[in-house]
Amino acid sequence: MREPPRPGPVFENSDGNGDNYEVEYIRDHRDMAHGQEYYIHWKGWPSSDNEWIHEDDMESLDLIAEYLSSIPTQTPMQRTRGRRGARAARPTSGGTVIP
Repeated sequence: MREPPRPGPVFENSDGNGDNYEVEYIRDHRDMAHGQEYYIHWKGWPSSDNEWIHEDDMESLDLIAEYLSSIPTQTPMQRTRGRRGARAARPTSGGTVIP
């Protein structure tokens, strides 16, 4: 059975025209060519409505700062992905090189 569309919570913005949605928390982020995007959870909406929002469209800079301070920092080796990174992190054997 198909679920009817849910009317979401709408919060009045400073203009008083009620077309502003509230971000409850940020779940993730990713670096894009045009800046960062944040995977956000809307207050009062199910997780199936989470979405990626560009940093320029985020109104709550305090929420971004809180999220960024909560994630651990990574070393350059931790950011490497794939087999090349795995080999780079592995110690090499003590073989001799013959010129």
